[in-house]
Amino acid sequence: MPIQSQTNALSATSLKTLTVEVARQFINRPEQDRYGAIEVEAAKILSEAPRNLAIEIDFWGSSISAAAARQLMRNPSVILRLHGVTTLTDEVACALAENTTSIALNGLTSLSESAAKAFAGKSVVLNGLTTLTPNVAKILAQGDHSLGLDGLTVLPEETAAMLAQHKGMLSLNGVTSLSVKTAAILAKHQGTSLSLWGLRCISKRLATKLALYQGGLELGFLTSLSEKAAQAVLDRDRCSDNYWAGVDRFTSLSEAAVLVLAKDSRKLTFWGTLRLSKKAAQIFAKRFRVEKERQLIKRLTEDNWQTFCLGND
Repeated sequence: MPIQSQTNALSATSLKTLTVEVARQFINRPEQDRYGAIEVEAAKILSEAPRNLAIEIDFWGSSISAAAARQLMRNPSVILRLHGVTTLTDEVACALAENTTSIALNGLTSLSESAAKAFAGKSVVLNGLTTLTPNVAKILAQGDHSLGLDGLTVLPEETAAMLAQHKGMLSLNGVTSLSVKTAAILAKHQGTSLSLWGLRCISKRLATKLALYQGGLELGFLTSLSEKAAQAVLDRDRCSDNYWAGVDRFTSLSEAAVLVLAKDSRKLTFWGTLRLSKKAAQIFAKRFRVEKERQLIKRLTEDNWQTFCLGND
């Protein structure tokens, strides 16, 4: 789901400055402190630290200088987590992308085309972005890296078309609804997997369009499924080597949908609070030849039943 910046929850006085003295101590005894500022000279010291030393820096400041970023990125052993950065100049973007294959900027709320170009071809997590222009989307979609955009809640068709050109793992877990046309566009995504955990329910038409996707499709937080949508899910699995991953958090299933799912030969796992009618519970119990059928039916029809797993193995 969308990851929001926690900077507001941290007071300025709780953030430390990474000074030269702190940097020297850091090399000998790494500390998991939260920093709001980094001195350039301190960054230079860390850039020259042994390459076999893992240096993890949690930075919660709202901005970082290009000079400090450039120094830190010269050392591949430095792991810089920029939790609080909300704005990014093109110069800083280039500095951050200089010597790394992955970038996480979950506090960032906007991204220019120039900055996006610096990140092109790299694994990027930008879960703080709530909007994305088609041009920026097209730039970020270049390559076969992973791309995290869980902050997007609405996905315009034009932006979806740009992201569909992406060839890696694409995460859009903040999107809570899709039009049939947008789903058809996303189904053309050229990457290895598409994550849409924000969807809570899908119609037959939506499921049919998404079923055309050739990669791994993740819909882990579906809470309800109609009979026809359930059939589309199973039909896709039977005719493809690809998968629907994590479709297991239902809280509501009709008896018709249960009948469809019960035809599946694989193990079914459900996480969450699922309540079934007695008839639907009986269908599942008979399908999997459960020895203690009465006990299972009782559990499946209770409000507080949290997790169960059904299968032939």
